[in-house]
Amino acid sequence: MGGLIQLSSKSIFIALLFIINLAIPLFLLERSKRLKFILITSTVSVLIITGIFTLGSLRTRYVTDFKYDLSLTSTNETFDSRLDRWNTAAELIKQSPVIGHGAGSELSLMHERFFIKKYYNSYLNNLNAHNEFLSFLLKSGVIGLLIYLGTLAFGFKQALKRKDLLFFTFMMLIAFVSFSENLLDVDKGILFYAFFFSFFMFSQDEGSHEKEAAI
Repeated sequence: MGGLIQLSSKSIFIALLFIINLAIPLFLLERSKRLKFILITSTVSVLIITGIFTLGSLRTRYVTDFKYDLSLTSTNETFDSRLDRWNTAAELIKQSPVIGHGAGSELSLMHERFFIKKYYNSYLNNLNAHNEFLSFLLKSGVIGLLIYLGTLAFGFKQALKRKDLLFFTFMMLIAFVSFSENLLDVDKGILFYAFFFSFFMFSQDEGSHEKEAAI
């Protein structure tokens, strides 16, 4: 927990709060124990959040940087924000909202727009949209986004149906990180999602258990 706070990944931290305060009691505990657990973890969560707002370095990372990320950059700023990149992606999405611009088109299109809009930090570092949902809209339009959302929805449905806390935790991490990063634009992200999604889906395959029982 301390390591995750120090890492300052806001998407992971928010997902962790949801998992600890809601998912664990929902999946593992019953009635009175569930209520006690929620009361304790909620209190601890409030204390941690209070500490983040109090300590200077953590306040800068979690609060100040977060506000900057979600604000439009003025003309005299050195670094552009995440919201600037989201707006740039949105402008490109409007040009082809249904089928997108094609696989592999995101970086080149964004790179050109960054230069035009004088977002030189994003331009020099060749940054992407930093949002998996916008990335799918940009590359494959509404069709691609619906397919991705369908896989997420199916994963959540299976995790809830099986009451599989680990599977649900995995899906929560993927969903939250998708709001702030292009998770599936790098090999490690693709491998992480493809391997563990498949692993959790087939780890409790009913057909395989029936075959084993028959043998």
